[in-house]
Amino acid sequence: MKGKDMGSIYLVKYPMMVALQQVPDAQGSVSGKMDDPLFRHRAVMALFEDSDSANPRAQWNVLFRVEHLPGQPPFFLIQSSVAPVNLPEGAEMISRELPLVPEGTPVAFRIAINAVRRQNRDSGSDPRSNGGIKPVPFDGDEQAPESISRMTPWLQGKLAGGLSDLEIINHRREVLGTSRQGRKTSQRVVQVDKVDGAAIVADSAQLNKLILNGVGRAKSYGCGLLSVRQL
Repeated sequence: MKGKDMGSIYLVKYPMMVALQQVPDAQGSVSGKMDDPLFRHRAVMALFEDSDSANPRAQWNVLFRVEHLPGQPPFFLIQSSVAPVNLPEGAEMISRELPLVPEGTPVAFRIAINAVRRQNRDSGSDPRSNGGIKPVPFDGDEQAPESISRMTPWLQGKLAGGLSDLEIINHRREVLGTSRQGRKTSQRVVQVDKVDGAAIVADSAQLNKLILNGVGRAKSYGCGLLSVRQL
C-alpha cells in the first residue's frame, strides 16, 4: 500500500537520573525507583499537560521504553502524537514525520513488549479456570510443552499485518517491581521483553498503526513501543 506520510510524532530522550529529580515522592533506593513501573509511568506522564481524559496516555499515543546504550546512562525514549510541555533541562525532543515504508522493504526493529500468555489458553487446559499469566517461553526453551508458542511465532502474531518473515536477533527479559530474589518491591509488577530483530514490511499503513498505537499490554509501564529502520 502506497501513500503519504502519516503525520508528525514527537520523540524525547529523557535521562532517568533527571527523571528521578523530578519525581520527589518516589520511594526506595535509586535502582529500586528506576525499576518501579509506577515511577516510570509517573515520570513519563508528568511531561505532558493535564487532561480530563480517563486515559491521557492513549489519547496522546504516549509510548516509551528504557534504553541502555553503551557509554550512556539509562534514559527514557518517549514517543507521542502531541508535544510534551514540561520538559526539564537535560531532556531532548525532536519531531519527525512518520513515513510509509514501502511494502517488501527489509527493516531492523526494536520493541519492548509484555510477552505473557494466559495460562487457560494453553492447549489441553480447562478454559473455565484462571490459570494465571505466564511468560512466553524463549525460542530455545526445551522445557515448555511443544503446544505453547515460543517467542518468535508469538511475536510474529502480535506484529502480523505490519511485518512478516520475522527473525529475532536479541531478546532480553526483565521483571520490574521485584527484587532479584523475587520479592515484590512495587504495587505493580510488569514483565518487559526487549527484542531486536529483522523483518519484511508486509503492509505500510498497518505497520504505522502498530508504531503509533503500540503493541500489546502494559503500555502505561514501558511496553508497546515499536521502532523500525530500513536496511
